[in-house]
Amino acid sequence: MKPTFARETQKLKNSDKVYYILSVTALLSSILVYTYPSINTVQKSRLEQSLRADIKEAVEKQNRLVLEYKTLTAPQRMEEIAMRNGFIRPKNGQTVYVIKKK
Repeated sequence: MKPTFARETQKLKNSDKVYYILSVTALLSSILVYTYPSINTVQKSRLEQSLRADIKEAVEKQNRLVLEYKTLTAPQRMEEIAMRNGFIRPKNGQTVYVIKKK
């Protein structure tokens, strides 16, 4: 005795299987073709954001290094370091100025 909710199942013919496989393949291919550009755009925008952050970090580092260089090469700082290391100021007449050739 069969239950009332049971139904008979039919076996698929080979041609029906081929059409089924082709339709599933076509569906998956169309989904891939449709979504690939947006996935590619998202990846490229993330890469762009990363590169912009790297550039910003590099510019900030460059600004810090320029400031440090200017601080270290300031004449007052050099004079202060020289005085701490035992150098003394030259007396009148001991200073020689050299003109830079162009």
